[in-house]
Amino acid sequence: MSVSSELRSDRGRWQDILLMTGLWALMTYLAHPVGDFPLNDDWTYGVSVKALVEEGRMFFLTEWACKTLVAHVFWGALFCLPFGFSYTALRVSQLTAGLIGGIATYYLCLELGASRRTALLCSLTLLVNPLYFQLSNSFMTDVGFTAGATLALLLLIKGMFQSSRAISALGWILVVLSVWVRELTLMIPAGFAMTQFYRDGISFKVLLRAALPLAVIFVLLWVHQHFLVDLWGFPNLDNGRSNAALTTLIEKPLKFAILTTGGTAALFLYLGLFALPMLLWYRSTMRQSETAFERKLTTYLGIAWLLVVIRAMYYYKRIMPVGKNLLYDSGLGPATLRDTYLLGIENLPTAPVWVWGIVTVMSLWGAWEVLRLLVRVVARVWEMRAEGRRDTKRWLLFALLMMTALYTAAIVTSGYFDRYLLIYLPIMAALFTLLSNGPVIVSRASQALAIAMLCVLGVFGALATHDYISWNRVRWELVSELNGKMGIPPNKVDGGYEVNGTLMFDIGLTKAEEKSWWWVDDDEYVLAFGPIPGYESIEHRTFPNYFYTDETAVHILKRKE
Repeated sequence: MSVSSELRSDRGRWQDILLMTGLWALMTYLAHPVGDFPLNDDWTYGVSVKALVEEGRMFFLTEWACKTLVAHVFWGALFCLPFGFSYTALRVSQLTAGLIGGIATYYLCLELGASRRTALLCSLTLLVNPLYFQLSNSFMTDVGFTAGATLALLLLIKGMFQSSRAISALGWILVVLSVWVRELTLMIPAGFAMTQFYRDGISFKVLLRAALPLAVIFVLLWVHQHFLVDLWGFPNLDNGRSNAALTTLIEKPLKFAILTTGGTAALFLYLGLFALPMLLWYRSTMRQSETAFERKLTTYLGIAWLLVVIRAMYYYKRIMPVGKNLLYDSGLGPATLRDTYLLGIENLPTAPVWVWGIVTVMSLWGAWEVLRLLVRVVARVWEMRAEGRRDTKRWLLFALLMMTALYTAAIVTSGYFDRYLLIYLPIMAALFTLLSNGPVIVSRASQALAIAMLCVLGVFGALATHDYISWNRVRWELVSELNGKMGIPPNKVDGGYEVNGTLMFDIGLTKAEEKSWWWVDDDEYVLAFGPIPGYESIEHRTFPNYFYTDETAVHILKRKE
Protein backbone atom coordinates (compact mmCIF):
# COMPACT_ATOMS: atom_id res chain seq x y z
CA MET A 1 0.00 0.00 0.00
CA SER A 2 1.37 3.43 -0.95
CA VAL A 3 1.81 6.26 1.55
CA SER A 4 -1.11 8.18 0.01
CA SER A 5 -3.34 5.08 0.21
CA GLU A 6 -2.41 4.60 3.88
CA LEU A 7 -3.24 8.24 4.60
CA ARG A 8 -6.61 7.90 2.89
CA SER A 9 -7.29 4.70 4.84
CA ASP A 10 -6.38 6.34 8.17
CA ARG A 11 -8.50 9.39 7.35
CA GLY A 12 -11.43 7.15 6.48
CA ARG A 13 -11.10 5.24 9.75
CA TRP A 14 -11.07 8.46 11.74
CA GLN A 15 -14.20 9.54 9.90
CA ASP A 16 -15.87 6.27 10.91
CA ILE A 17 -14.85 6.78 14.54
CA LEU A 18 -16.22 10.33 14.48
CA LEU A 19 -19.48 8.97 13.05
CA MET A 20 -19.73 6.39 15.83
CA THR A 21 -18.90 8.98 18.48
CA GLY A 22 -21.41 11.46 17.08
CA LEU A 23 -24.18 8.85 16.98
CA TRP A 24 -23.33 7.76 20.54
CA ALA A 25 -23.45 11.40 21.70
CA LEU A 26 -26.82 11.95 19.98
CA MET A 27 -28.35 8.87 21.59
CA THR A 28 -27.00 9.93 24.97
CA TYR A 29 -28.46 13.42 24.53
CA LEU A 30 -31.87 11.90 23.81
CA ALA A 31 -31.64 9.57 26.82
CA HIS A 32 -30.66 12.44 29.18
CA PRO A 33 -28.92 10.19 31.76
CA VAL A 34 -28.55 12.89 34.45
CA GLY A 35 -29.42 12.28 38.09
CA ASP A 36 -27.69 11.13 41.25
CA PHE A 37 -29.64 7.90 41.73
CA PRO A 38 -28.91 4.23 41.02
CA LEU A 39 -30.45 2.06 38.30
CA ASN A 40 -30.90 -1.71 38.50
CA ASP A 41 -27.91 -3.16 40.44
CA ASP A 42 -25.98 0.13 40.42
CA TRP A 43 -26.41 0.63 44.16
CA THR A 44 -24.57 -2.62 44.93
CA TYR A 45 -21.50 -1.38 43.03
CA GLY A 46 -21.91 2.32 43.76
CA VAL A 47 -21.36 1.83 47.49
CA SER A 48 -17.96 0.32 46.69
CA VAL A 49 -16.95 3.29 44.52
CA LYS A 50 -18.21 5.71 47.17
CA ALA A 51 -16.13 4.01 49.89
CA LEU A 52 -13.03 4.07 47.67
CA VAL A 53 -13.42 7.70 46.58
CA GLU A 54 -14.52 9.25 49.88
CA GLU A 55 -12.81 7.02 52.43
CA GLY A 56 -9.96 5.40 50.51
CA ARG A 57 -11.00 1.89 51.53
CA MET A 58 -12.15 -1.25 49.77
CA PHE A 59 -15.73 -2.23 50.60
CA PHE A 60 -18.09 -4.60 48.82
CA LEU A 61 -21.59 -5.91 49.53
CA THR A 62 -20.32 -9.47 49.41
CA GLU A 63 -23.67 -10.80 50.67
CA TRP A 64 -25.27 -9.59 47.43
CA ALA A 65 -22.67 -8.65 44.78
CA CYS A 66 -20.57 -11.81 44.47
CA LYS A 67 -18.42 -10.88 41.46
CA THR A 68 -14.78 -9.88 41.11
CA LEU A 69 -15.78 -6.21 40.51
CA VAL A 70 -12.45 -4.68 41.56
CA ALA A 71 -11.47 -3.27 38.14
CA HIS A 72 -15.08 -2.15 37.61
CA VAL A 73 -14.98 -0.17 40.86
CA PHE A 74 -11.61 1.43 40.10
CA TRP A 75 -12.84 2.41 36.61
CA GLY A 76 -15.89 4.11 38.13
CA ALA A 77 -13.75 5.80 40.80
CA LEU A 78 -11.54 7.29 38.08
CA PHE A 79 -14.51 9.22 36.70
CA CYS A 80 -15.57 10.38 40.17
CA LEU A 81 -12.20 11.99 40.94
CA PRO A 82 -12.88 15.40 39.28
CA PHE A 83 -16.15 16.25 41.08
CA GLY A 84 -16.66 13.56 43.71
CA PHE A 85 -18.92 10.53 43.81
CA SER A 86 -22.20 10.59 41.89
CA TYR A 87 -24.19 8.13 39.86
CA THR A 88 -24.06 10.54 36.94
CA ALA A 89 -20.25 10.25 36.95
CA LEU A 90 -20.58 6.46 37.08
CA ARG A 91 -22.84 6.55 34.01
CA VAL A 92 -20.23 8.62 32.19
CA SER A 93 -17.71 5.88 32.98
CA GLN A 94 -19.90 3.26 31.32
CA LEU A 95 -20.80 5.47 28.37
CA THR A 96 -17.07 5.80 27.78
CA ALA A 97 -16.61 2.04 28.09
CA GLY A 98 -19.54 1.47 25.73
CA LEU A 99 -18.01 3.65 23.02
CA ILE A 100 -14.65 1.89 23.50
CA GLY A 101 -16.42 -1.43 22.97
CA GLY A 102 -17.92 -0.22 19.70
CA ILE A 103 -14.59 1.09 18.41
CA ALA A 104 -12.85 -2.14 19.49
CA THR A 105 -15.42 -4.13 17.47
CA TYR A 106 -14.71 -1.93 14.46
CA TYR A 107 -10.95 -2.51 14.64
CA LEU A 108 -11.41 -6.22 15.39
CA CYS A 109 -13.30 -6.63 12.11
CA LEU A 110 -10.68 -4.60 10.23
CA GLU A 111 -7.89 -6.71 11.73
CA LEU A 112 -9.61 -9.86 10.48
CA GLY A 113 -9.93 -8.49 6.95
CA ALA A 114 -13.29 -6.72 6.79
CA SER A 115 -13.79 -3.58 4.71
CA ARG A 116 -14.37 -0.27 6.46
CA ARG A 117 -18.03 -0.30 5.50
CA THR A 118 -18.60 -3.80 6.86
CA ALA A 119 -16.62 -3.10 10.04
CA LEU A 120 -18.70 0.03 10.64
CA LEU A 121 -21.93 -1.92 10.17
CA CYS A 122 -20.79 -4.52 12.74
CA SER A 123 -19.72 -1.84 15.20
CA LEU A 124 -23.01 0.04 14.89
CA THR A 125 -24.92 -3.21 15.45
CA LEU A 126 -23.37 -3.30 18.91
CA LEU A 127 -23.63 0.43 19.65
CA VAL A 128 -27.33 0.80 18.79
CA ASN A 129 -28.32 -2.39 20.58
CA PRO A 130 -31.00 -1.22 23.06
CA LEU A 131 -29.65 -3.38 25.90
CA TYR A 132 -26.06 -2.27 25.30
CA PHE A 133 -27.04 1.39 25.18
CA GLN A 134 -29.30 1.27 28.22
CA LEU A 135 -26.64 -0.52 30.27
CA SER A 136 -24.09 2.07 29.11
CA ASN A 137 -26.33 4.61 30.85
CA SER A 138 -25.98 2.76 34.15
CA PHE A 139 -23.15 1.34 36.24
CA MET A 140 -23.87 -2.31 35.52
CA THR A 141 -20.92 -4.59 34.74
CA ASP A 142 -22.17 -5.90 31.39
CA VAL A 143 -20.83 -3.10 29.20
CA GLY A 144 -17.44 -2.95 30.90
CA PHE A 145 -17.13 -6.72 30.52
CA THR A 146 -18.13 -6.63 26.84
CA ALA A 147 -15.83 -3.71 26.01
CA GLY A 148 -12.89 -5.15 27.95
CA ALA A 149 -13.22 -8.64 26.48
CA THR A 150 -13.57 -7.27 22.92
CA LEU A 151 -10.55 -4.99 23.28
CA ALA A 152 -8.53 -7.86 24.80
CA LEU A 153 -9.46 -10.10 21.85
CA LEU A 154 -8.43 -7.37 19.42
CA LEU A 155 -5.00 -6.96 21.05
CA LEU A 156 -4.37 -10.71 21.30
CA ILE A 157 -5.27 -11.27 17.64
CA LYS A 158 -3.27 -8.23 16.53
CA GLY A 159 -0.26 -9.46 18.53
CA MET A 160 -0.66 -12.88 16.93
CA PHE A 161 -0.76 -11.52 13.37
CA GLN A 162 2.15 -9.14 13.92
CA SER A 163 4.17 -11.58 16.06
CA SER A 164 4.38 -8.81 18.66
CA ARG A 165 4.98 -9.95 22.22
CA ALA A 166 4.34 -6.41 23.50
CA ILE A 167 0.85 -6.22 21.98
CA SER A 168 0.05 -9.78 23.11
CA ALA A 169 1.22 -8.97 26.64
CA LEU A 170 -1.01 -5.90 26.68
CA GLY A 171 -3.89 -8.12 25.56
CA TRP A 172 -3.29 -10.59 28.39
CA ILE A 173 -3.11 -7.74 30.91
CA LEU A 174 -6.48 -6.55 29.66
CA VAL A 175 -7.85 -10.09 29.99
CA VAL A 176 -6.79 -10.09 33.65
CA LEU A 177 -8.38 -6.68 34.23
CA SER A 178 -11.58 -7.82 32.50
CA VAL A 179 -11.66 -10.91 34.70
CA TRP A 180 -11.73 -8.44 37.61
CA VAL A 181 -14.92 -7.01 36.14
CA ARG A 182 -16.59 -10.39 35.53
CA GLU A 183 -15.01 -13.79 35.86
CA LEU A 184 -16.56 -14.99 32.59
CA THR A 185 -13.68 -13.34 30.71
CA LEU A 186 -11.97 -16.64 31.52
CA MET A 187 -13.59 -17.89 28.31
CA ILE A 188 -10.81 -16.12 26.32
CA PRO A 189 -7.74 -17.93 27.74
CA ALA A 190 -9.77 -21.16 27.98
CA GLY A 191 -10.79 -20.90 24.31
CA PHE A 192 -7.22 -20.28 23.16
CA ALA A 193 -5.94 -23.17 25.29
CA MET A 194 -8.48 -25.59 23.82
CA THR A 195 -7.53 -24.41 20.34
CA GLN A 196 -3.85 -25.19 20.86
CA PHE A 197 -4.68 -28.66 22.19
CA TYR A 198 -6.97 -29.32 19.23
CA ARG A 199 -4.42 -28.08 16.70
CA ASP A 200 -1.13 -29.35 18.14
CA GLY A 201 -2.17 -32.30 20.30
CA ILE A 202 -1.45 -32.72 24.00
CA SER A 203 2.18 -32.66 25.07
CA PHE A 204 4.05 -31.09 27.96
CA LYS A 205 5.29 -28.24 25.76
CA VAL A 206 1.83 -27.52 24.37
CA LEU A 207 0.31 -27.84 27.84
CA LEU A 208 2.78 -25.33 29.26
CA ARG A 209 2.23 -22.85 26.45
CA ALA A 210 -1.55 -23.23 26.25
CA ALA A 211 -2.49 -23.47 29.91
CA LEU A 212 -0.06 -20.91 31.35
CA PRO A 213 -2.29 -17.81 30.94
CA LEU A 214 -5.29 -19.71 32.31
CA ALA A 215 -3.26 -21.06 35.22
CA VAL A 216 -1.95 -17.59 36.10
CA ILE A 217 -5.49 -16.18 36.19
CA PHE A 218 -6.74 -19.08 38.33
CA VAL A 219 -3.88 -18.49 40.77
CA LEU A 220 -4.76 -14.80 40.96
CA LEU A 221 -8.42 -15.66 41.59
CA TRP A 222 -7.37 -18.15 44.28
CA VAL A 223 -5.28 -15.45 45.97
CA HIS A 224 -8.24 -13.07 45.63
CA GLN A 225 -10.63 -15.49 47.33
CA HIS A 226 -8.36 -16.89 50.04
CA PHE A 227 -6.35 -13.83 51.02
CA LEU A 228 -7.60 -10.53 49.60
CA VAL A 229 -11.22 -11.03 50.75
CA ASP A 230 -10.11 -10.91 54.40
CA LEU A 231 -7.04 -8.70 53.96
CA TRP A 232 -8.43 -5.84 51.82
CA GLY A 233 -12.16 -6.50 51.74
CA PHE A 234 -12.27 -7.81 48.17
CA PRO A 235 -15.64 -9.28 47.09
CA ASN A 236 -16.43 -12.88 47.96
CA LEU A 237 -16.62 -14.93 44.75
CA ASP A 238 -18.85 -17.65 46.14
CA ASN A 239 -21.63 -17.45 43.58
CA GLY A 240 -24.94 -18.64 45.00
CA ARG A 241 -26.59 -18.84 41.58
CA SER A 242 -23.93 -21.19 40.20
CA ASN A 243 -24.15 -23.30 43.35
CA ALA A 244 -27.93 -23.49 42.96
CA ALA A 245 -27.52 -24.58 39.32
CA LEU A 246 -25.16 -27.37 40.36
CA THR A 247 -27.62 -28.49 43.03
CA THR A 248 -30.45 -28.54 40.46
CA LEU A 249 -28.31 -30.58 38.05
CA ILE A 250 -27.60 -33.20 40.73
CA GLU A 251 -31.01 -33.35 42.39
CA LYS A 252 -33.39 -32.50 39.52
CA PRO A 253 -31.67 -33.28 36.20
CA LEU A 254 -34.91 -33.09 34.17
CA LYS A 255 -35.69 -29.61 35.52
CA PHE A 256 -32.10 -28.59 34.81
CA ALA A 257 -32.42 -29.80 31.20
CA ILE A 258 -35.69 -27.88 30.72
CA LEU A 259 -34.23 -24.69 32.18
CA THR A 260 -31.08 -24.84 30.06
CA THR A 261 -33.07 -25.65 26.90
CA GLY A 262 -35.37 -22.69 27.57
CA GLY A 263 -32.42 -20.39 28.22
CA THR A 264 -30.73 -21.48 25.00
CA ALA A 265 -33.91 -20.97 22.97
CA ALA A 266 -34.38 -17.48 24.43
CA LEU A 267 -30.75 -16.68 23.69
CA PHE A 268 -31.19 -17.60 20.02
CA LEU A 269 -34.34 -15.49 19.75
CA TYR A 270 -32.70 -12.40 21.20
CA LEU A 271 -29.55 -12.83 19.15
CA GLY A 272 -31.70 -13.29 16.07
CA LEU A 273 -33.38 -9.97 16.77
CA PHE A 274 -30.42 -7.85 17.83
CA ALA A 275 -27.96 -9.22 15.27
CA LEU A 276 -30.39 -8.62 12.37
CA PRO A 277 -28.31 -5.83 10.76
CA MET A 278 -25.30 -8.16 10.57
CA LEU A 279 -27.38 -11.14 9.53
CA LEU A 280 -28.91 -9.17 6.67
CA TRP A 281 -25.52 -7.75 5.64
CA TYR A 282 -23.78 -11.13 5.43
CA ARG A 283 -26.76 -13.18 4.23
CA SER A 284 -25.87 -13.38 0.53
CA THR A 285 -22.18 -14.07 1.21
CA MET A 286 -22.99 -16.90 3.61
CA ARG A 287 -25.51 -18.45 1.22
CA GLN A 288 -23.06 -18.47 -1.67
CA SER A 289 -20.34 -20.24 0.33
CA GLU A 290 -22.74 -22.75 1.88
CA THR A 291 -22.52 -26.39 0.75
CA ALA A 292 -25.57 -28.52 -0.02
CA PHE A 293 -24.98 -30.58 3.13
CA GLU A 294 -24.76 -27.47 5.31
CA ARG A 295 -27.96 -26.14 3.77
CA LYS A 296 -29.82 -29.38 4.49
CA LEU A 297 -28.46 -29.63 8.03
CA THR A 298 -29.46 -26.03 8.76
CA THR A 299 -32.94 -26.71 7.40
CA TYR A 300 -33.49 -29.85 9.50
CA LEU A 301 -32.09 -28.30 12.69
CA GLY A 302 -33.96 -25.07 12.05
CA ILE A 303 -37.32 -26.79 11.59
CA ALA A 304 -36.81 -28.85 14.76
CA TRP A 305 -35.79 -25.73 16.68
CA LEU A 306 -38.74 -23.71 15.39
CA LEU A 307 -41.18 -26.46 16.39
CA VAL A 308 -39.77 -26.56 19.93
CA VAL A 309 -39.84 -22.77 20.33
CA ILE A 310 -43.32 -22.31 18.85
CA ARG A 311 -44.63 -25.14 21.05
CA ALA A 312 -43.09 -23.49 24.11
CA MET A 313 -44.58 -20.11 23.18
CA TYR A 314 -48.00 -21.72 22.79
CA TYR A 315 -47.67 -23.56 26.10
CA TYR A 316 -46.60 -20.48 28.06
CA LYS A 317 -48.89 -18.13 26.09
CA ARG A 318 -45.90 -15.87 25.40
CA ILE A 319 -44.41 -14.22 22.36
CA MET A 320 -41.42 -11.87 22.37
CA PRO A 321 -40.11 -10.64 24.72
CA VAL A 322 -39.64 -14.04 26.38
CA GLY A 323 -36.49 -13.34 28.38
CA LYS A 324 -35.93 -11.65 31.70
CA ASN A 325 -34.54 -8.36 32.94
CA LEU A 326 -34.25 -5.43 30.50
CA LEU A 327 -36.54 -5.86 27.48
CA TYR A 328 -40.21 -6.22 28.38
CA ASP A 329 -43.56 -5.40 26.82
CA SER A 330 -43.52 -1.81 28.13
CA GLY A 331 -40.08 -0.95 26.76
CA LEU A 332 -36.80 -1.17 28.63
CA GLY A 333 -36.58 -1.88 32.34
CA PRO A 334 -36.58 -3.52 34.72
CA ALA A 335 -39.65 -1.76 36.12
CA THR A 336 -38.75 -2.66 39.69
CA LEU A 337 -41.86 -1.37 41.49
CA ARG A 338 -44.10 -3.75 43.38
CA ASP A 339 -47.16 -3.48 41.14
CA THR A 340 -45.47 -4.24 37.80
CA TYR A 341 -42.46 -6.31 38.84
CA LEU A 342 -43.91 -8.59 41.51
CA LEU A 343 -47.71 -8.46 41.33
CA GLY A 344 -47.94 -8.40 37.53
CA ILE A 345 -50.47 -5.54 37.54
CA GLU A 346 -50.55 -3.86 34.12
CA ASN A 347 -50.24 -0.28 35.32
CA LEU A 348 -47.85 0.63 32.50
CA PRO A 349 -49.02 0.97 28.87
CA THR A 350 -47.72 -1.79 26.62
CA ALA A 351 -47.08 -1.99 22.90
CA PRO A 352 -49.89 -3.52 20.80
CA VAL A 353 -49.79 -7.29 20.37
CA TRP A 354 -49.24 -6.93 16.63
CA VAL A 355 -46.00 -5.05 17.27
CA TRP A 356 -44.62 -7.87 19.40
CA GLY A 357 -45.94 -10.32 16.81
CA ILE A 358 -43.76 -8.67 14.15
CA VAL A 359 -40.81 -8.64 16.56
CA THR A 360 -41.35 -12.36 17.24
CA VAL A 361 -41.36 -13.22 13.51
CA MET A 362 -38.17 -11.21 13.01
CA SER A 363 -36.57 -12.95 15.99
CA LEU A 364 -37.48 -16.39 14.66
CA TRP A 365 -36.03 -15.61 11.23
CA GLY A 366 -32.91 -14.11 12.80
CA ALA A 367 -32.48 -17.13 15.06
CA TRP A 368 -32.58 -19.36 11.95
CA GLU A 369 -29.76 -17.28 10.46
CA VAL A 370 -27.77 -17.51 13.71
CA LEU A 371 -28.17 -21.28 13.50
CA ARG A 372 -26.93 -21.14 9.89
CA LEU A 373 -23.84 -19.26 11.09
CA LEU A 374 -23.20 -21.86 13.79
CA VAL A 375 -23.49 -24.75 11.31
CA ARG A 376 -21.12 -22.97 8.92
CA VAL A 377 -18.51 -22.37 11.65
CA VAL A 378 -18.60 -25.99 12.84
CA ALA A 379 -18.35 -27.25 9.25
CA ARG A 380 -15.35 -25.03 8.49
CA VAL A 381 -13.58 -26.12 11.68
CA TRP A 382 -14.18 -29.76 10.77
CA GLU A 383 -12.81 -29.20 7.26
CA MET A 384 -9.66 -27.56 8.61
CA ARG A 385 -9.05 -30.44 11.00
CA ALA A 386 -9.44 -32.95 8.19
CA GLU A 387 -7.14 -30.96 5.90
CA GLY A 388 -4.56 -30.35 8.61
CA ARG A 389 -4.51 -26.65 7.79
CA ARG A 390 -2.66 -24.31 10.15
CA ASP A 391 -3.78 -20.97 8.78
CA THR A 392 -4.03 -18.57 11.75
CA LYS A 393 -7.26 -16.91 10.67
CA ARG A 394 -8.97 -20.23 10.18
CA TRP A 395 -7.93 -21.55 13.57
CA LEU A 396 -9.34 -18.42 15.13
CA LEU A 397 -12.74 -19.79 14.11
CA PHE A 398 -12.24 -22.71 16.47
CA ALA A 399 -11.01 -20.44 19.28
CA LEU A 400 -14.04 -18.16 18.98
CA LEU A 401 -16.34 -21.18 18.77
CA MET A 402 -14.89 -22.59 21.99
CA MET A 403 -15.16 -19.23 23.76
CA THR A 404 -18.79 -18.98 22.71
CA ALA A 405 -19.56 -22.54 23.81
CA LEU A 406 -17.97 -22.04 27.23
CA TYR A 407 -19.72 -18.72 27.78
CA THR A 408 -23.08 -20.13 26.66
CA ALA A 409 -22.75 -23.12 28.98
CA ALA A 410 -22.00 -20.78 31.88
CA ILE A 411 -24.94 -18.42 31.39
CA VAL A 412 -27.70 -20.87 30.45
CA THR A 413 -26.91 -23.18 33.38
CA SER A 414 -26.64 -20.46 36.04
CA GLY A 415 -29.70 -18.39 35.08
CA TYR A 416 -30.14 -16.56 31.78
CA PHE A 417 -30.73 -12.81 31.60
CA ASP A 418 -31.19 -10.99 28.29
CA ARG A 419 -28.32 -8.58 29.08
CA TYR A 420 -25.84 -11.47 29.10
CA LEU A 421 -25.96 -11.74 25.29
CA LEU A 422 -24.04 -8.54 24.48
CA ILE A 423 -20.60 -10.18 24.14
CA TYR A 424 -22.00 -12.40 21.36
CA LEU A 425 -22.30 -9.43 18.98
CA PRO A 426 -18.54 -8.68 18.66
CA ILE A 427 -17.83 -12.42 18.48
CA MET A 428 -20.43 -12.89 15.75
CA ALA A 429 -18.91 -9.97 13.84
CA ALA A 430 -15.50 -11.69 14.03
CA LEU A 431 -16.97 -15.05 12.93
CA PHE A 432 -18.74 -13.52 9.94
CA THR A 433 -15.56 -11.72 8.92
CA LEU A 434 -13.46 -14.89 9.15
CA LEU A 435 -16.01 -16.93 7.21
CA SER A 436 -16.46 -14.40 4.40
CA ASN A 437 -12.68 -14.30 3.73
CA GLY A 438 -13.05 -11.65 1.05
CA PRO A 439 -15.43 -8.98 -0.23
CA VAL A 440 -18.91 -9.13 1.30
CA ILE A 441 -21.68 -9.26 -1.28
CA VAL A 442 -24.59 -7.09 -0.16
CA SER A 443 -27.63 -6.42 -2.32
CA ARG A 444 -29.25 -2.99 -2.24
CA ALA A 445 -32.30 -4.45 -0.55
CA SER A 446 -30.19 -6.07 2.19
CA GLN A 447 -28.26 -2.84 2.68
CA ALA A 448 -31.46 -0.86 3.02
CA LEU A 449 -32.98 -3.35 5.45
CA ALA A 450 -29.82 -3.52 7.56
CA ILE A 451 -29.58 0.27 7.81
CA ALA A 452 -33.31 0.48 8.58
CA MET A 453 -32.87 -2.03 11.41
CA LEU A 454 -29.96 0.00 12.80
CA CYS A 455 -32.18 3.08 12.81
CA VAL A 456 -35.10 1.29 14.47
CA LEU A 457 -32.92 -0.28 17.17
CA GLY A 458 -31.06 2.98 17.80
CA VAL A 459 -34.19 5.11 18.09
CA PHE A 460 -35.94 2.57 20.31
CA GLY A 461 -32.86 2.18 22.52
CA ALA A 462 -32.36 5.93 23.01
CA LEU A 463 -36.02 6.79 23.65
CA ALA A 464 -36.80 3.75 25.82
CA THR A 465 -33.68 4.46 27.88
CA HIS A 466 -34.91 8.04 28.31
CA ASP A 467 -38.24 6.78 29.65
CA TYR A 468 -36.55 4.32 32.01
CA ILE A 469 -34.29 7.01 33.49
CA SER A 470 -37.17 9.50 33.58
CA TRP A 471 -39.49 7.45 35.76
CA ASN A 472 -36.59 6.47 38.01
CA ARG A 473 -35.75 10.16 38.45
CA VAL A 474 -39.34 10.89 39.53
CA ARG A 475 -39.36 7.88 41.84
CA TRP A 476 -36.36 9.22 43.75
CA GLU A 477 -37.90 12.69 43.92
CA LEU A 478 -40.96 11.17 45.60
CA VAL A 479 -38.79 9.16 47.98
CA SER A 480 -37.01 12.37 48.99
CA GLU A 481 -40.39 14.00 49.66
CA LEU A 482 -41.55 11.06 51.74
CA ASN A 483 -38.38 10.96 53.83
CA GLY A 484 -38.01 14.76 54.02
CA LYS A 485 -41.09 16.97 53.80
CA MET A 486 -43.56 14.27 54.89
CA GLY A 487 -41.28 12.88 57.59
CA ILE A 488 -41.85 9.21 56.69
CA PRO A 489 -38.80 7.08 57.64
CA PRO A 490 -37.33 4.71 55.00
CA ASN A 491 -38.34 1.61 56.97
CA LYS A 492 -42.04 2.40 56.31
CA VAL A 493 -41.63 2.65 52.52
CA ASP A 494 -41.56 0.07 49.74
CA GLY A 495 -39.94 2.19 47.06
CA GLY A 496 -38.84 -0.68 44.82
CA TYR A 497 -35.68 -2.71 44.50
CA GLU A 498 -33.16 0.11 44.05
CA VAL A 499 -34.66 2.35 46.75
CA ASN A 500 -34.90 -0.30 49.45
CA GLY A 501 -31.57 -1.78 48.45
CA THR A 502 -29.91 1.62 48.83
CA LEU A 503 -31.69 2.69 52.02
CA MET A 504 -32.62 -0.55 53.74
CA PHE A 505 -30.21 -3.31 52.63
CA ASP A 506 -30.01 -5.92 55.37
CA ILE A 507 -29.35 -9.49 54.34
CA GLY A 508 -30.81 -10.65 57.64
CA LEU A 509 -34.13 -8.79 57.25
CA THR A 510 -37.03 -11.22 57.42
CA LYS A 511 -38.87 -11.57 54.12
CA ALA A 512 -42.62 -11.96 54.56
CA GLU A 513 -44.69 -13.43 51.71
CA GLU A 514 -47.12 -10.50 51.72
CA LYS A 515 -44.30 -7.99 51.25
CA SER A 516 -41.82 -7.35 48.46
CA TRP A 517 -38.61 -9.36 48.81
CA TRP A 518 -36.31 -6.32 48.59
CA TRP A 519 -35.67 -5.59 52.28
CA VAL A 520 -39.02 -4.12 53.23
CA ASP A 521 -39.62 -3.65 56.97
CA ASP A 522 -43.04 -1.97 56.88
CA ASP A 523 -44.88 -1.28 53.60
CA GLU A 524 -47.30 1.31 54.89
CA TYR A 525 -46.27 3.41 51.88
CA VAL A 526 -45.65 1.93 48.43
CA LEU A 527 -44.39 3.54 45.24
CA ALA A 528 -46.16 2.16 42.18
CA PHE A 529 -47.24 3.02 38.64
CA GLY A 530 -50.92 2.69 39.57
CA PRO A 531 -53.46 1.15 41.95
CA ILE A 532 -52.69 -1.79 44.24
CA PRO A 533 -55.50 -3.54 46.19
CA GLY A 534 -55.60 -2.33 49.80
CA TYR A 535 -53.86 0.98 49.04
CA GLU A 536 -54.98 4.46 48.04
CA SER A 537 -53.03 7.07 46.09
CA ILE A 538 -52.09 10.16 48.12
CA GLU A 539 -49.86 11.75 45.49
CA HIS A 540 -48.66 11.09 41.98
CA ARG A 541 -46.23 12.67 39.56
CA THR A 542 -46.09 12.27 35.81
CA PHE A 543 -42.78 12.05 34.00
CA PRO A 544 -41.63 12.99 30.48
CA ASN A 545 -41.78 9.95 28.20
CA TYR A 546 -41.94 8.82 24.59
CA PHE A 547 -43.58 5.39 24.81
CA TYR A 548 -46.24 5.78 27.49
CA THR A 549 -48.97 8.44 27.87
CA ASP A 550 -49.09 11.93 29.31
CA GLU A 551 -50.97 10.55 32.31
CA THR A 552 -48.47 7.79 33.13
CA ALA A 553 -47.12 8.54 36.60
CA VAL A 554 -45.39 7.22 39.68
CA HIS A 555 -47.78 7.14 42.66
CA ILE A 556 -47.29 7.27 46.41
CA LEU A 557 -49.77 4.76 47.80
CA LYS A 558 -50.76 4.54 51.48
CA ARG A 559 -52.18 1.44 53.08
CA LYS A 560 -55.90 1.81 53.84
CA GLU A 561 -56.86 1.71 57.47
